[in-house]
Amino acid sequence: MITNSPNLNDDFIDYLADIYPDAAWSITYIHWHESVGEYCVYIDEKWRDYVPEEYIFKAGFEHYTRWVNYWNKYREQELESYLVGKHVRTLIKFCTEKGTVPSDYMGYVQYFIDTIRNRAITTEMQDFALTRAKEWLEQNGYSDGAGLVVSEIGNKSEQHSRIQRTSRQVL
Repeated sequence: MITNSPNLNDDFIDYLADIYPDAAWSITYIHWHESVGEYCVYIDEKWRDYVPEEYIFKAGFEHYTRWVNYWNKYREQELESYLVGKHVRTLIKFCTEKGTVPSDYMGYVQYFIDTIRNRAITTEMQDFALTRAKEWLEQNGYSDGAGLVVSEIGNKSEQHSRIQRTSRQVL
């Protein structure tokens, strides 16, 4: 049990009373667990449950907002990860299609790079997509395409360094 977080028993008293009526004579502890995005319930120092959504809502706007924001962010990250993976899979599918000639696949590699560069996705996901594409292209003999991706990775790195230097000068 994590005891460095505040005990939220009072805020979730309805939940304890409805679900664990016998807990009135036990040591109870409820806290926000950031890594799982849930309010965790401990009774007599043993984990028992996560607080369900309706009781989080009853506990107050602050608790419900924290919970909703966590899960909205999680869903956004999952969706972003799925879409970036789909771009990489599409690149692979295009390169392995029968009849694809080097000019076709090089055009698609450039399209892939432009898409990753111009989408509203995090820098980490851009780096992930470019790295996965580079690895696949290298492993499967598409060295010219891998060279384009390596060049884009270098450009991003150089741009990041310029931004850091500029921000240091401003400070």
